[in-house]
Amino acid sequence: TTYWGLNGYYTLGAAIDSVSVGYEFGDPSTGDDTTNWFAGVTTDEVGPGVINLGVGTVGHTTSAATELLLYEVSYGWDINDSMSATAGAFIEERDSGDDDLTGVALTTTFSF
Repeated sequence: TTYWGLNGYYTLGAAIDSVSVGYEFGDPSTGDDTTNWFAGVTTDEVGPGVINLGVGTVGHTTSAATELLLYEVSYGWDINDSMSATAGAFIEERDSGDDDLTGVALTTTFSF
């Protein structure tokens, strides 16, 4: 299988600090061609941190399949010079008759 992609970002330095986008496509040796995409934005500082918003497909999708999306939002901030935290939530669409998958997360990063 061969996959190709073009991913990039641009820093605006304004209320929306940066924009990220990506598009990928696959050419498997068997089966249908696939595509995958994402887009995201990061804000300038809001309080002590930044807000990140993202949307994209749930994995590679064939043209015959339903395009399912994953939505995410997070807020990241520095706690002190050596520690930061990010709190976020996501919704992943499902088409198998199951409810959409939702979740929340909190990560803390330490640097010494």
